[in-house]
Amino acid sequence: MASFRWILLVIALSCLVDALDASAGDADPIYRSCVGQCEKSGCVGDICFQHCKFSSDGKPIDGPWYMQEPLYLRWKQWDCQSDCRYHCMLAREEEREKLGSKPVKYHGKWPFIRVFGIQ
Repeated sequence: MASFRWILLVIALSCLVDALDASAGDADPIYRSCVGQCEKSGCVGDICFQHCKFSSDGKPIDGPWYMQEPLYLRWKQWDCQSDCRYHCMLAREEEREKLGSKPVKYHGKWPFIRVFGIQ
């Protein structure tokens, strides 16, 4: 009988998992499309990242990613995806500020600006 209760509890909790969502910023379709576009093109608006250059088959143009990234990115273990996420977050928060909206969390964290390699 006790195992039946555990099974019901697990089923009930698994139904809640679908209702849970990422941070509000992660769920924003404008932010998601920005990150997707950046990962393909290597640019967010006018800002382009040298270490985000890929050929049409998805392979880096200038060799492996770790040979392309600046030293400060290798030290902080930032890659193309994390740079895209960061700059799309800044661009989106700038848009939200112009519309009078309050900041939202991205990836469970509030949007902070990087200063000397620390965010």
